[in-house]
Amino acid sequence: MRMVKLKIGVALGLAMASASAVAEQEKKAPAQEPPEEHLTPVRPFSNEITQPLARATPPSVLAILSHPDDEITIAPVLSRIARSGGKVTLIFATSAPDSTAKRALALTQAAIEDAKPDVIMTWGPDGGYGHSDHRMISALVTQTVAGMGTERPELLYAAFPQTDEGSLPQFESWATTHPSLMTDKIRYQDVDLSATDAALGCYESQFPAQARQGLVQLLNAREWRGIIHIRLAFATR
Repeated sequence: MRMVKLKIGVALGLAMASASAVAEQEKKAPAQEPPEEHLTPVRPFSNEITQPLARATPPSVLAILSHPDDEITIAPVLSRIARSGGKVTLIFATSAPDSTAKRALALTQAAIEDAKPDVIMTWGPDGGYGHSDHRMISALVTQTVAGMGTERPELLYAAFPQTDEGSLPQFESWATTHPSLMTDKIRYQDVDLSATDAALGCYESQFPAQARQGLVQLLNAREWRGIIHIRLAFATR
C-alpha cells in the first residue's frame, strides 16, 4: 500500500471508545448473513447489490482523503483489496487549505492522472460528520471525476447506513445514508481488522492507548458489523 501527501487539509482524530465497552457490544452484535458485493464499473442504482472484487483482476484503488487517520473508516476494505493483490494508494490532503481552490483542484487532478486508478474512494458530500476539510476534498474529487470521459474511474463514497438501532454515542453526529443508495456491501475478515488496528496504531498522537485498543473492535461490533457500506457517486454510464 502506497501513501502520498497532497497539501490541502488539517489533522484530526476520530471518535474514541473504551476497550471495556467492546466486549459488551460484541455480545449484542447480531449475526450477519453474507451479503452480496460489488466494486465493478457496471451496476445499477438500486437495492439489488450485484457483484467488488468480482473483476478479472483486483482493482487499483486510489483513496483521496483529508487527513492521516481518515482512512480508518474504510481501512478493512482497503486491506482486503491489497490482500487480494490490488494496488492501493492513499493520498492525504494535509497542511491547512491555504492554496486557492484552483490550485487545489489542479493538484487533485494531477494525483488522479498519476495514479490512473480503476476506483477512487473519498468522503461523501456530508464529509462524514460535516468537517469542512472532508467536504472540500469530496467536492474536489467529485468535480474532477465528473469532468472525465467515459473511461473515468468509478467513484465511491464512504458511508454509514441508516439503521433502526441508531449509532454509538461517539458517532451520533455522523451523517447516515438511506439503504436504497448503498450500492456496495463489502465483507472483511479478522485479518483486515488487524490491519485496521495497525493503521490506527500509527496515530498515537491522535488517540490515547485505551482508545486505540478498543475503537476498531467497537466499530466492528456496533457500526460495521462485518460489512463496510459504500455508495456509488454516479449512475452507471
